Amino acid sequence: MLFFAIALVQACEGPEGDVGPQGETGPQGATGAQGPAGESGAAQVFEFSYPFADSTGYGVLGSWDDFATALEMETSPTVGDNDAVLVYMYGGPDEENNDTWSPLPETFFVTDGLVKFTFNHSNTFLEIFMDANFDLTNITTYDGIYSFRVVIIPGLKLRTADGQTITSKPDLTTYPVDFNNYEEVVKYFNLPATKAKELKLK
Repeated sequence: MLFFAIALVQACEGPEGDVGPQGETGPQGATGAQGPAGESGAAQVFEFSYPFADSTGYGVLGSWDDFATALEMETSPTVGDNDAVLVYMYGGPDEENNDTWSPLPETFFVTDGLVKFTFNHSNTFLEIFMDANFDLTNITTYDGIYSFRVVIIPGLKLRTADGQTITSKPDLTTYPVDFNNYEEVVKYFNLPATKAKELKLK
């Protein structure tokens, strides 16, 4: 326990004496609770098209820097260790001629069986590929150029009791938005409503 010396001055006493030496520093208190989650940074979105065929391995794979180079981006997409990455595939216009975007993974029932588009990612690479329960190399019906939009949601910033800032992966289930609905995602994160930045393949 830390004690403080307090000088008590009483009436009719002599002059106050010199201030005594400072006492020793007491032990450090317990670490406080972690602070609340801070605001996340701005979400990013970019769009590109790519040919899916036997010659391209029915997929695209590259580092984010590779994407920046191949898609002629001025800067590479910034993807942190705890950022969330969502990929949507263009599904054509709806009845009102509005573009539709379906979240990956997406499975299609076709004449020859099942075709599935899915993706993998990390903070260093992105991969989007087509798979099927039949041999795609013998059928060219599904070859073609497919368009995608990639949404990057930054991790949440947390401040610890000692003043340090850490980043936590966002729990998408806690957001008041249906991430299967691209229009809702665009609105919630204030992304371009009808058109993402178009990227041109070399």
